Amino acid sequence: MSTETVASPVGASPLVVLKGVRKEYHLGKTIVVALREITLSIERGFFAAIAGPSGSGKTTLLNIIGCLDDPTAGKVFIAGQDVAEYSDNELSHFRAHKLGFIFQSFNLIPVLNVYENIEYPLRLNGTPRKNLKERTWELIEAVGLTAQSKQRPNQLSGGQRQRVAVARALVTRPDLVLADEPTANLDSETGEKVLHLMKQMRDRLGTTFLFSTHDTMMVGHADQHFTMRDGTLVQTKNGNGSAASSL
Repeated sequence: MSTETVASPVGASPLVVLKGVRKEYHLGKTIVVALREITLSIERGFFAAIAGPSGSGKTTLLNIIGCLDDPTAGKVFIAGQDVAEYSDNELSHFRAHKLGFIFQSFNLIPVLNVYENIEYPLRLNGTPRKNLKERTWELIEAVGLTAQSKQRPNQLSGGQRQRVAVARALVTRPDLVLADEPTANLDSETGEKVLHLMKQMRDRLGTTFLFSTHDTMMVGHADQHFTMRDGTLVQTKNGNGSAASSL
């Protein structure tokens, strides 16, 4: 396994670094380029957004950063590690312990209640039984679902289901949470509540969030946002509107 690290200009290592990342898909004899030489960095504790129209490459980029897909070319470093050097088992372990995922369709397990859905990742990654209850209840209380802990997903509102998804993503205490259009299936008021919940969890736990979105409200709250078009990173800005430093 590689231990190569990437130092930031100020001496502290960013959590995420991409260098020249390209992704191609082969459809018969046709090559479709989904990402074109993406280079970016995200500091620890940032609330970062990727914006752009459908088909711009946002989800592909999230999948590569989330170690769900491999780049055709380029380098991906997460927490200073070149993830291309991990074996399949090491990569599975890394995802289970270091990464969390939030999906626009919630992806909750319908036969499990709120408590069980949030607890499930802890069981998957081998958390000691004595810690399961404490860790699960900590997140249930943090997202305000104590009264709904025994309810199943079909008994919850959309906003409540997304709160479960946020808690489930955070229960393993990951370094990075990736969210693909996390408010797309919510009305604007509920979406804003979920956004503020995510920011509260970032402030409380120090977790870095990276999400894709079409929602200008979410982009406006980001510490850093990237704009993509046709697989290319066309703009990077800090939350104050100034251009972010490049690698």
